[in-house]
Amino acid sequence: DPLAEPDGPGIRAIADLDSWGWNHQTGDFGLGSQQVPFALFDIDTVVPYPSVRLRIDNHYGLALPDRAEYFWAEPNVGPKNAEQSVDYQRYSVRQEIGGDSFAFFTEAPLISLDPVINPNTTGMGDLIVGQKMLLTNPKNRKWQVAQILTTVFNTGSAHRGLGNGNTALEPGLLIRRTLSETTYLHGELKYWIPLGGDPQHSGEVLRYSVGLSTVAYQTDDFAAMPTLELVTRTVTSGKKTLPNGQLADVDGETFSNLLFGSRFAWGPPDDLGLIEFGIAGGLLLGDNGFYDSRVLFDFRLNF
Repeated sequence: DPLAEPDGPGIRAIADLDSWGWNHQTGDFGLGSQQVPFALFDIDTVVPYPSVRLRIDNHYGLALPDRAEYFWAEPNVGPKNAEQSVDYQRYSVRQEIGGDSFAFFTEAPLISLDPVINPNTTGMGDLIVGQKMLLTNPKNRKWQVAQILTTVFNTGSAHRGLGNGNTALEPGLLIRRTLSETTYLHGELKYWIPLGGDPQHSGEVLRYSVGLSTVAYQTDDFAAMPTLELVTRTVTSGKKTLPNGQLADVDGETFSNLLFGSRFAWGPPDDLGLIEFGIAGGLLLGDNGFYDSRVLFDFRLNF
């Protein structure tokens, strides 16, 4: 295979990525090589990452928000008017604790909605708890695989659109492949299962994603890490309410969004932990995305 030859284009491409991450202070690898496996925004990390994260997540142009009751509930339970589009801000606190192979996480969101038809509102959203367990040897340098299970509790007000009115389970599989000391390929496969939703309107959603994280610059106490993620969702059943109030099936609808960003880390860790800041932007691919555009900001403390 010419791509795999010692001087082939595939090997040269990985070598070029490695040269980006070269420690400009010591001529060795630094903080970025340590943090780049955890740099992505949407795709969960495979290896447990004890941390506290504050996120400001701005979504624009979320169309047909009651689709399969994935974002909010159908009109008899959720906002009563058929909706065209929603802009919203999601402010969340997430904490993850655990060891080398097992982690437990919780996430509490505050949501501010700006729909086109229904009234604006702000309040607490649905509470998220979950666990993940590494299925491979933590010392494996090439491949890492983990099982994840997320539970979403309907703590947000469904009739105001702050929650979808039902509890949901989302089992999944996380995969990570080491391409080099400074470049990682990530993947996830998740299946969202609503419990207690409207039997006709609610439906399952398959989510499958792939991402890349690398190091652009690093020293012993600073790193800049660009990221790229492709997140795709396929609705396997359920209905949606059209702007004219009519119901339509959503079986098989697929929507994809691209998220690109960069995460910055400062260290080494002190008594307060390792400090990280991230910024990312998202856009839809094709004519049918989960949202039109997105901007998010992360502040994360690793301990």
